[in-house]
Amino acid sequence: MNGLNKKGTVPFFWDCPRKSIGFMLLEAMVALAILSVGIVTVMQSFSSALRVSKSSYNSTIATFLAQSKLSDLEREGSWTKENLSGDFGKAYPNFKWEAEVSSVELDKLIPENLRVKVREEEGNKQEINLLNLTISWVERGAKEEAVFATYVASKKE
Repeated sequence: MNGLNKKGTVPFFWDCPRKSIGFMLLEAMVALAILSVGIVTVMQSFSSALRVSKSSYNSTIATFLAQSKLSDLEREGSWTKENLSGDFGKAYPNFKWEAEVSSVELDKLIPENLRVKVREEEGNKQEINLLNLTISWVERGAKEEAVFATYVASKKE
């Protein structure tokens, strides 16, 4: 046949038997449900990607700020055994830093068989310090922080 019904016209859905109309409605509802689930899943994926992207951005900024602050503290060499803290000014108002310096006893840190004997001249004795720098910020209402550590040498006076 050429696709025409007995009347010689193109059949529409109302020309179909009653069972077919119900099946078409069921098909449409299932398709709509599948489409809805798919759209919700895609939207949640985008939302998660944006959250992860923002978190990654903040972690990267914290790393660069820590690198800069550690360089400043090492260059100045004027840290004390007290806790130091501050912020990064108007450029990064959400980020704060806190540094803690502690002495390291090399005798306990390095085994006897690995120690190198160095001639210590008068006034050239150095002390090794552990410098812990904590960068903190608020993300989605929760405090996040990254801790960075480095060993620095300072002259004993």
